Amino acid sequence: AVDAAMGRLWSHRRMGQVELVVVGATTEVAARWRREAEAHKVATSWFERCDDALAHAARRAGISIVRRS
Repeated sequence: AVDAAMGRLWSHRRMGQVELVVVGATTEVAARWRREAEAHKVATSWFERCDDALAHAARRAGISIVRRS
């Protein structure tokens, strides 16, 4: 099932415009996604925390986020 999903993702015609954001992936999973992304020339960003990934996506979209501690 995972292989089929990855195949559909990589074959998408606009994948060159996409940045794959991965959050909290284990070492084995991360290695697999890195290999596949590199093979398909897809940009990736890796984050340990979901809020960091969302902030990254917002910055790419031109949205300013203010964090409160």
